[in-house]
Amino acid sequence: MERSVLSRALQHPQTWPTHHRRIPAYRPINRELDQSERRVYTSAGERMFLTIMFTGVQTEATLSQVWNATLGKVLGDTWFRYKIGGEW
Repeated sequence: MERSVLSRALQHPQTWPTHHRRIPAYRPINRELDQSERRVYTSAGERMFLTIMFTGVQTEATLSQVWNATLGKVLGDTWFRYKIGGEW
């Protein structure tokens, strides 16, 4: 098919509904918003999952920093390195 035929086929009429895009109407910033009224978690399970996940991420970052500041300097890059897909 020619390019012009495809571009004409993809053009929608002006009355085509666009509410499916779920773009909300413009609202100015509410600078008086009370954050304590916001619902942060939808359930106890979601709160537990996020707490465990972010605690694990923080723990890994802390352990990495400690390792690189202590034994990582002494042992170099020989520990905790694995050959992946033909590296080395």
